[in-house]
Amino acid sequence: MPTPYTTRRLTQAETSVFQVRTHQSTEVIIAMFSISRPGRHPLGRNRSHEVVSGKTRSRASRPARTGRPLVGSGGPWAGRAGIALAGCLVWLLLGVFHQGAERFVAIDNVCAWPNLTLMPDGSVVATIFNRPYHGLDVGDVECWASRDGRLWEKRGSPAVHEGESNRMNVAAGLAHDGSLVVLASGWGGRDFREKILPTLVARSSDGGGSWSRSSAVQLPEGVDFLIPFGDIVQGEGKLLAASFYHEIPGAANAFVLFSRDDGRSWGEAVKIAPGDYNETALLRLGPDRWLAASRSHADGHLALYVSEDEGKHWARSGLLTLPGHHPAHLLELADGRVLLTYGIREKGHHGIGYRTSRDQGRTWSRPTRILNLEETTDGGYPATVEMADGTLLTAYYSNRVPQHQRYHMGAVRWVSEE
Repeated sequence: MPTPYTTRRLTQAETSVFQVRTHQSTEVIIAMFSISRPGRHPLGRNRSHEVVSGKTRSRASRPARTGRPLVGSGGPWAGRAGIALAGCLVWLLLGVFHQGAERFVAIDNVCAWPNLTLMPDGSVVATIFNRPYHGLDVGDVECWASRDGRLWEKRGSPAVHEGESNRMNVAAGLAHDGSLVVLASGWGGRDFREKILPTLVARSSDGGGSWSRSSAVQLPEGVDFLIPFGDIVQGEGKLLAASFYHEIPGAANAFVLFSRDDGRSWGEAVKIAPGDYNETALLRLGPDRWLAASRSHADGHLALYVSEDEGKHWARSGLLTLPGHHPAHLLELADGRVLLTYGIREKGHHGIGYRTSRDQGRTWSRPTRILNLEETTDGGYPATVEMADGTLLTAYYSNRVPQHQRYHMGAVRWVSEE
């Protein structure tokens, strides 16, 4: 089982960029507390470069985690705890909550970690893990379909477990010929954490009912496994791309792999985010503008990476969220905006948040909550599609809410207020 490790630390400069360029509302809260508590800065000015991971379990060890607050000599406002509290105060004091969302328990008794694919006929397929726990037992990947996000029916199973193992980590999306492609790995061996299974490539030409399968994924040199995540994105011709990550004690690296035969085989791995990043959402806006929102292992913030050459090289652009706000989903809306949705995994404040960008990810709107996940202690992992009528459909998972006391895939229909 992977062990905790100390990873890359946010610098003072990065924290400042995050405040000024992407969270200007957070700076208002910081200034307020600097006045009310002289000498106590919410971000801990003298220690803002330090991020301590604590005794956490990696994503490769547990599919979702909530980070621990820092304990140190910098006082109650120091480091991650101060950043997290400042973020909570942004929500509470500035009142940036989304209104009028229509919310459903979509698929019951599943942990899900959903991926949504908008199909050519306008229906939506959710690719999910079908058991109500964190992969510590047998389980399969299933596809469920809906016309509007309200009612769902099972279509089929792209990845089925064999023996004492499970299939649970997925990337999914459309091939150029309209087929649904699912990349699925999983866990096996002792306690379902001894080994990571090779990625299975599954393909369906009937919307998820029947499947062909192969194992045509070429790993990069020196890497013994990869775990898929997020949306499969389309490029020119028959080009597809998907994100994977590799995480071991001491290192976590996010990659993009390519398929040049419309999703049948995968390889040509390129590293997106080195050292401290795992689950990564991809978005291709054009040949000279790819975005990747990557989750930090150390404290669970999201960082933005950009490619200007069809994913061959990547550069870090800046921070997108506070610690504990992850993982990401990216979507280009019909009006040209970029939508970022993400889980809010702060203890006692779970929910789903979003931001939008009108300039292809260069600047972002202030954070807004789509919904609160009341009583949830394990939840998030949103995925979003835009429906024909312009409403947004976001799926997520939760272990419980006041009206439904077990694991489920939730769905919410809403309209961006930005």
